[in-house]
Amino acid sequence: MLQAANHVFFTHLDDVIIAGMLNQDWVWWLSVTNISNEDEIRQIFYYISNQVHSEGIRINSVIHRTNYSEEQLKHCLYTFPQTADDIFEYYHRIKISISETEKGGKYYGIQNYNYLTPEYAASPKYVPSPRDRFINVYYADDNNIIIVGVADNNFIYWLSVTKINNKVNLAILDWLNICVPTLFESMGFAIKRTKYTYEQVMSFHCAKVNEINDIIQQKKLALKKSQTENDDGNILQKLQSYRKRFSKCSGNPRRDYARHKVMIQEIKAKSYLRGSDDPKVRELYNEVDRLCSKIYNDYMTEIH
Repeated sequence: MLQAANHVFFTHLDDVIIAGMLNQDWVWWLSVTNISNEDEIRQIFYYISNQVHSEGIRINSVIHRTNYSEEQLKHCLYTFPQTADDIFEYYHRIKISISETEKGGKYYGIQNYNYLTPEYAASPKYVPSPRDRFINVYYADDNNIIIVGVADNNFIYWLSVTKINNKVNLAILDWLNICVPTLFESMGFAIKRTKYTYEQVMSFHCAKVNEINDIIQQKKLALKKSQTENDDGNILQKLQSYRKRFSKCSGNPRRDYARHKVMIQEIKAKSYLRGSDDPKVRELYNEVDRLCSKIYNDYMTEIH
């Protein structure tokens, strides 16, 4: 759950737990202050930010000295502030994430677009790190886009399906950039409530975005790259050649992966072909990519 850096945890009682971390599990400082005591928080954070320590104690050995347990700490929202102002800014975002999604709030209406709802939410044994959050957009063939707020490798916190030119996308992107999520689910389960299958979505071109303009720009970029790739008009023949190579496996997963490793990396780097305007290119690229994944997955199964 943790990484080596100063951590600040936010409890449901508006207490701030400041931890001076040595590494993933060890601390040299742990204090609890109510968020209303701004001066004390600033003083503490300034102090621990200017100290160097090499000895400490496991965080689970010291948290019981506070009013909180190790289990409660695991479920606290947290951040990695660079300044004391970052602490109060993140606390403000937590409060906005609650108030602005309630009736009458600025982002109340767009919650209807989210396929991830409380009745379907998972119960992670940890809080995904804010460092791992990002936004993906999948471009479907019917001018729809699937916007996904990715929490980490295991969970998402948002999934919506809209037309690429729908004005609501602006509000969705704004929301995903400021919210502090508390509801999580696996993408595979959330997709089942849309008209798409997980396999379909994985076959769509995908791009990371930060703001509304990125949605169109990333689509144009993928199209341009795929057109450049096909400057000689032979992209289909190239993909067919890859398909033929990857279809001939020896039955030895280690040998097959070693033989095709470089080519697999080349194919994975050409994922922009999913953004081609030629459906035959998209279909063939996805077929080749699936063969690559099978070779890699068979290899991983073998070595484990």
